[in-house]
Amino acid sequence: MLARSIKTSKNFFSVVMMAIVDAKERFIWAGVGFPGNSHDSVILQATELWLEITENSVIPSMAKTIEGIEIYPIRGNKQFKSS
Repeated sequence: MLARSIKTSKNFFSVVMMAIVDAKERFIWAGVGFPGNSHDSVILQATELWLEITENSVIPSMAKTIEGIEIYPIRGNKQFKSS
């Protein structure tokens, strides 16, 4: 049963490690153990890191409150120029 659950769609056995590294390529967070055929978003959303992110305790909100309304920054790119 366990062997079947960690086989990928290409019939390889694998276990996923999802990690975050800092600018000096040092691990600052890692999660290991999901079957290799699991989708990245499923894995991330099952971690405590996701809970901390969604509760706004890891990544601070960039919104500014102006007259009681939260205003979020707009970031442009080549496809959506800000000018």
